[in-house]
Amino acid sequence: PSYVIRSTNAWDPNQTTTFQATQVDLGGEYRYPIGGTSTPNPLGLHSMVWVVADPTTGPTPHVYAMGAMIPPGPDPLDVFFARSTDGGVSFDPPVRLNTDPQQSGNWQWLPVMSIAPNGRIDVVWNDTRATGTPNLNELYYTCSSDGGLTWSPNQKVSGQWDAHLGWGNNAHYGEYNQMVSDNVGADLAWTATFNGEMDIFHTRLGDYDCNQNSVGDSTDIANQTSADLNQDGVPDECEFVPTSAEPDFGSPAVVHSAFPNPFRHSTTVRFTIETEEEVVRLRVFDLQGRELHRLVDGSLRRGRQEVVWDGREVAGELLPSGVYFYLLEIGGVRSAGKLVLSR
Repeated sequence: PSYVIRSTNAWDPNQTTTFQATQVDLGGEYRYPIGGTSTPNPLGLHSMVWVVADPTTGPTPHVYAMGAMIPPGPDPLDVFFARSTDGGVSFDPPVRLNTDPQQSGNWQWLPVMSIAPNGRIDVVWNDTRATGTPNLNELYYTCSSDGGLTWSPNQKVSGQWDAHLGWGNNAHYGEYNQMVSDNVGADLAWTATFNGEMDIFHTRLGDYDCNQNSVGDSTDIANQTSADLNQDGVPDECEFVPTSAEPDFGSPAVVHSAFPNPFRHSTTVRFTIETEEEVVRLRVFDLQGRELHRLVDGSLRRGRQEVVWDGREVAGELLPSGVYFYLLEIGGVRSAGKLVLSR
């Protein structure tokens, strides 16, 4: 059986923390590693149980539990979801999230769940429905925007990969995928074997929201609430863009953009020098106007240039999340742009 353990006083340092356990029906039994190549993960886990609380549902939050369980019948594993509307005191009957035919014998295993600030629930899992073979998997996704009452159609979000690749040298497939949701999508870190080995991959599920207005960038651009003069799919307010869609190639330089922006680890400032050679200076400043880093200070030849900034000041210290600016000076012409660092 599955249990959710909860505390109502762990936040209070003046009380002895107490916990209560609630049994949750998740549609079946938990599968321990059973071994053998008739499973997707011969010596590793297949089931992961997740619990999240909905921050949008007030002081007694909805609590959601999800996991891959052995259901009645021939299916080896299905993904089930159960919700509580009383803070985890009790749970509704489970809902099967994978919508392939029941008792088809397919594996739905190693699921991941996360919740967005606006309450949307995202769930992904590995799935063999397209192949009927335990080791040949694809990644599937579904979401709910009404607290788990209804779910979007199952959507395949990856190509096919072989969970047994490397078997004999590797004892089992990686088991610790992780996902973080925002108001328009989710970022998933997961393992697969697309390169002939087990690697860690990033998959973006849904749109991006660079200006953090809870509207997808593509929707902002399509609705003309954000401009995209350089047609790179990023709203212009999130990057420096020339004031005309047609660059002025008679000037010493044309700044194209900084991308990605916002960025977590590094961003690339791209610009074009239109004369044979120019003295170039590219600097980064904070909001108080303090120079933090001088990325370029010297002569560059004509052509497209790309300069990477890794979010550090000149001594190599990592800078905190925030808004910064770059100033590009070429042949007496200055261009500036905003950089948003989000660690």
